[in-house]
Amino acid sequence: MHFKEVMKESATHGVDFAVFCDFNCDNAPKKRIIRDYLVASASGERAALENVLEESFVWNVPGEFQIKGREAFIKELQANLQEISSLEIQSLLTHGKEGSAHGTVINKKGKHVYFSDIFTFKSNKKDAKISELTSFVVIEE
Repeated sequence: MHFKEVMKESATHGVDFAVFCDFNCDNAPKKRIIRDYLVASASGERAALENVLEESFVWNVPGEFQIKGREAFIKELQANLQEISSLEIQSLLTHGKEGSAHGTVINKKGKHVYFSDIFTFKSNKKDAKISELTSFVVIEE
C-alpha cells in the first residue's frame, strides 16, 4: 500500500489533521463531494456538511441506529467528535446516484476506526447532494 499526497485543497480548510487520499477528482465531481463529506464529518464542520447533505438526509448504521434529518445528524456528529490525527481514504467510487468509500480514521490517542460508507445521491446530476448514507464501522478496542 502506498500513501497518496496529503490533501491541500479547500476541503481541509480549518482542519488540524492529515488527510491521505487520491485527489484526482477533476473528472468525477461526486468523488469530490464524498471526499469533502468525509473530511467535514471528521472535523464536525457544519457549513461543509450543509453544503453536501440534503435536509432530509438519512444516516443508517445497520444493527445500531438510524438518524433522520441533516440537522439531527450534525448534532449527533458534533456531540461525539473526537480529536483526529489522520483520515486515510483508501477508496472512492461513484456511478450514477451511488457512491462508496472506505478508509481509516486514527484519533490522537492512536485508536483506529475503520469505515465503509455507501452513499446515495438525490439525483444523477454532478452537483447532487447526499440523501442517504449507510455506514459500516469497526472500532479498534
